[in-house]
Amino acid sequence: MAKDNAEGMEGSDVSEDLRAMRQAVLDLGKALRTFGRTRLAELGEEVNEDAHRVADEGRRAMQDAERRIALLEKQAERSVRDHPAAWATGLLGVIGFGLVLGLALRRHD
Repeated sequence: MAKDNAEGMEGSDVSEDLRAMRQAVLDLGKALRTFGRTRLAELGEEVNEDAHRVADEGRRAMQDAERRIALLEKQAERSVRDHPAAWATGLLGVIGFGLVLGLALRRHD
C-alpha cells in the first residue's frame, strides 16, 4: 500500500510537471508571438523608410535628367541659331540621301 501511495505521488508530480511544461510552452508561444509582431512592425517601418529613400533618389535622378535635357535643348537651339547654314546643309543632306536611297531601292523591285 505504501508502494501504491508512492506511485500516486509520483503520478501527481508528473502531472504537475506536465501542467507546468504546458504553461511554459504557452508562455513561450505568447512571448514569440509578441516578439514576432514587434519585429514585423520594425521591419515594416524599415521597408517603408527604404521605399521613401528610393523614391526620393528616383525623384532627384528624374529632376537631374530633366535639367540635363533642358540644357541640351538650349545648346542645340543656340547652335542652330549661331550656325544656321551648317544645320540647313546637314538637314538637306539627310533628306537627299533618303531620296536617293529610296529611289535606288525602288528600282531594284
